[in-house]
Amino acid sequence: MALISPIPIPIPIPFKRKAIALCMKKFRPPQMFFKDILNGMLTFAGVLTPDGEVLFANDTALKIAGIKLCDVQGKMFHDTFWFQHADESRRIIKNAVENCRAGKLVKQEIKTQTVDGSLMWIEYSIHPIFDPYGKVQYLVPEGRDITPRKTAEKAKVASETRYREMVEALPMAVFESDKKGYITFANQSGLELFGYSTEDFAQGLPVLDLIAPEERQKSLKHFDRILNCKNASPDKYLAKRKDGTLFPVLYHASILLKNNKPAGTRGFAVDITDREKKQKELLILSKCLEQAGEGVVITDSNANITYVNPAFEKITGYSKDEVIGQNPRLLQSKKHDPFFYKAMWDTLKNGDTWSGHFFNKKKDGTLYEEDATISPIFDDNTGSIINYIAAKKDVTGENEIKAMLWQAQRLETVGTLAGGIAHDFNNLLYIISGNTELLKDQARPEDKELLQEIHSATQKGTDLVKKILTFSRKAEYNLQPTHLNVVVEQTLSMLERLIPRTLEITLDLAEDVYTVNADPGSIEQVLTNLAVNARDAMPDGGKLVIKTENGLIDEAFQEKYLKAINLTAVKGRCIILSVSDTGQGMDDNTREHIFDPFFTKGKAQKGTGLGLSIVYGIVKAHNGFIFCDSEINKGTTFKIYLPACDGSELYPKKEKDISTALYGKETILIVDDEKSILKVMTAMLNQLGYETVSTDSGTSALNIYSEKNNEIDLILLDLNMPGMDGWRCLKELHKINADAKIIILSGYAEKGLIKDTLDKGAKAAIVKPVAMADLSKTIRKVLDEG
Repeated sequence: MALISPIPIPIPIPFKRKAIALCMKKFRPPQMFFKDILNGMLTFAGVLTPDGEVLFANDTALKIAGIKLCDVQGKMFHDTFWFQHADESRRIIKNAVENCRAGKLVKQEIKTQTVDGSLMWIEYSIHPIFDPYGKVQYLVPEGRDITPRKTAEKAKVASETRYREMVEALPMAVFESDKKGYITFANQSGLELFGYSTEDFAQGLPVLDLIAPEERQKSLKHFDRILNCKNASPDKYLAKRKDGTLFPVLYHASILLKNNKPAGTRGFAVDITDREKKQKELLILSKCLEQAGEGVVITDSNANITYVNPAFEKITGYSKDEVIGQNPRLLQSKKHDPFFYKAMWDTLKNGDTWSGHFFNKKKDGTLYEEDATISPIFDDNTGSIINYIAAKKDVTGENEIKAMLWQAQRLETVGTLAGGIAHDFNNLLYIISGNTELLKDQARPEDKELLQEIHSATQKGTDLVKKILTFSRKAEYNLQPTHLNVVVEQTLSMLERLIPRTLEITLDLAEDVYTVNADPGSIEQVLTNLAVNARDAMPDGGKLVIKTENGLIDEAFQEKYLKAINLTAVKGRCIILSVSDTGQGMDDNTREHIFDPFFTKGKAQKGTGLGLSIVYGIVKAHNGFIFCDSEINKGTTFKIYLPACDGSELYPKKEKDISTALYGKETILIVDDEKSILKVMTAMLNQLGYETVSTDSGTSALNIYSEKNNEIDLILLDLNMPGMDGWRCLKELHKINADAKIIILSGYAEKGLIKDTLDKGAKAAIVKPVAMADLSKTIRKVLDEG
């Protein structure tokens, strides 16, 4: 029997029993009074025989079934409408009646059927009524509707089941703990994350065991705030697994209440290892972008700038605030036509990366060149383009360097060509000068003057070749006591050809200047480079002054000029060579870089960009140093300090007479591929008293020396020969006789020639053309060394 009844009025069981007994005994058969009592009850009630036959059912019970008393009166209680829906229910009622007939009070919960066929949960009891003799005379069933309670319990169970299933399915670790800080629940993710089993938690595991020791104090404070009902925001902890490994987690927790009182905490922990790794990667990426030397620009899909890095600001002159929201076209220089940009955007909108070269314009209007790579960025879900990123490298300086390097390579090629020409030209000069010397002793007095003119011309030709080689950087430094005034005066004629007539050249040379240990050709190059630099600084004319004077490097000088730039110099006397102009001058930034290779203020076509760096290198090679003073629109002065020769006189010493030749009687093997040179040199040596053997190839020289090495005292060996060259021949000659005395002949003094000559076993090197006297002295020196 089931019914969702109004609020029931409970009738105490003793009262019910007395009322029924009174009805049966004293008022029998006043049935109306009995019925009124039962029908007035809001609970379900009735009267059964000890066997379970229905004698009476109240209106409440009949109403919920939609039946009349006659429908159930006389039927067995378990066969009535209320229980016929299920055999199990009928069995339960039948057993209950039997137990009650035995004098037991029965209490149970059961489902009963209602008038609409639905089921109702009731909580019922069956009371035995005894006669005066203690025998069960009647059974009184009584019940009430507990469907709402059952529904709520079922809903609660379902809710708890759903909650547990949901919690177990969560990818994050979920925990509950009591007020003492012991874990009372952990889901599967929590077990897996921390490496524990259900049994571990069942034994009472402290929450602190899941926290790294150094962060447990922080965790306790967090726990206390939650239990005291204070707001506790999510916090990051270094967690500890069962195996001791540490990892970062973000822990969210809230208070757990029971009976509206704090009972513990409930929360979840999220492993943020990957997130922190990605954050670090993003931070590194951000730093890379911020610190990259190349400009980086990010735009949205409509090409509006959303980000630029500091390098972009430095390159373009625009600040980040000025360009955010702008289109990159603000950099356009009008050097590219519309088709250039259309092709670029067609590539990008097609989803491809574009790489190319821009001529762009800075904020101040300066043009610059940049290599750029632009790529589209796609949405992971839709695949559509959401951004563009451009990496841009300013290559203005690089392209200028490339141009200057190309020009320097051209100069190197010219230098190589000059070396080859010098060799051949010196051979020709040697033939002329050698024959001239041979004719001097045989010529008539009136012809000797003409021969001297020829000899002087060949000497000037030789000097000119040296200058060409020095300028092309092919010559060996030939350090010797040198009077700078002489070098300056000799260089003047060359400078007058380089400097336009709009420039006035003035020499201010001290008469008592010290001599220096220098290579005259290199000093000429220094003067030439500085003069060309001055010329370029005075396009509208001006004055160039070259000055020499004596100086002294002492403690005061070093303290004032050298210490600040971390430069040291040998103390003592020095010569100061100054080159000044009245040109445009330089600012401090330019002045600081003028000696850097490839640095130039002018246009690329004006020079290699190596001029002043070569000056610096030559001065340094001479153990000197150079200063530059300059002022905008007033001019520039370069001062070169070179150490004076030890014990040198104030005036240049007169050169010793080199016309005296030294004679000998030894046998000399001459090896040169130029037959005219062989002829001249043979005649010279014969005139000096030497026996000679000559050949025009290295192979022939080896054959001759193999047969006559005991007879040959000295070998003159040309380097530049076809087939077997001089170096290879030198090596093979030493195989025949390791003590062979060999002098190398060369058309020009290439850098490293003297060192290479001595390193490879030759005794000396002679540069053609050579005067007979100089040739004889070198030969005599080598032969007399023993």
